[in-house]
Amino acid sequence: MRGPLTLLLLCALVVSRPGASAAILPAAGAPSAPSAPPSPPSPPESTSTRTPFRLKLETTYGKFGVGAGEFSGPTGVAVDPLGRILVSDTGNHRVERFDSSFVFLGEFGGFGYEDTRFDRPTALWVGGALAVWVLDEGNARVVKYDLAGRLLGVLVSLRSPETRAALDLIDPGGLAADRGGELFVTDDAGDRVLTFDPLGSILLVRGGFGAQPGRFNRPSGVAVDDRGRILVGDPGNKRVQLLDPFGEAVATYPLDPGMTAREGLAVAFGPDSTWALADRATGRIAVLNSAGVVLARHVPAAKGDPRASGIVFDGRGRLLATDARGHRVVRFRLEAASP
Repeated sequence: MRGPLTLLLLCALVVSRPGASAAILPAAGAPSAPSAPPSPPSPPESTSTRTPFRLKLETTYGKFGVGAGEFSGPTGVAVDPLGRILVSDTGNHRVERFDSSFVFLGEFGGFGYEDTRFDRPTALWVGGALAVWVLDEGNARVVKYDLAGRLLGVLVSLRSPETRAALDLIDPGGLAADRGGELFVTDDAGDRVLTFDPLGSILLVRGGFGAQPGRFNRPSGVAVDDRGRILVGDPGNKRVQLLDPFGEAVATYPLDPGMTAREGLAVAFGPDSTWALADRATGRIAVLNSAGVVLARHVPAAKGDPRASGIVFDGRGRLLATDARGHRVVRFRLEAASP
């Protein structure tokens, strides 16, 4: 069954837009000076900046504060199967829950070191109808909750003697889980992607420092799709890598022009073989197809424009983004660009 994005893509094939060109008139000179020859025509608009779709800002929610529905530097965002939105309110050391219309449903966490508390939670991941995993970065652990915010347990303690003995120092950056509950954590310190089983035992170590396919330089955001494929933001190499379910690199995508990756990258799988990339330093977003062609982009221009920190697609193909600088969450919809 074709989704709404598929229909938009088909429509875009029907409409073409030739690039415009313009001649520049000779500049006026002194009467005794010869006239300057006409300049050559300007080249067509760059195909690297034109896109068949645009990201239309649909909703902006939140402001700075400590109350219900307020945020302090939110980073991670996730959507559960019922469309409910979870946001890691990093500066307030909690996770807030909303319905699909941003009606506040509750929160869990609060600053502390106990199992039910957080110290700067960052990445979030919802695994089907089962659970939500939270990267509790300050406490160096991954904690598992049910979708109502009830603690299920600390899944991985990244500073435990057992983990340190097996993996040495870990600096976690991103978090994702597959349909079977296997957990993927990017490790900035080791330039690798760590895979844990559903009970928290280490299964695989992928990568290592380097620029070759399958190797990383400060990996950050990570996402897993229903087919088990893994997207990994690779900021130090200024690219995103796509791995197959066995961990082999099958595609490498360069960053969209203007992205710097200085503060890491966020990635998300979308509908109809699309995916998205956000540059946390510039706040830019690009939505791409499986061939790496940019379908739409968001480029902050004015002071108040949203600047993306974390991203996720909801079940209707809309893109949600946290804006840590603006202390808010925004939602975009993808629509055909004007011809």
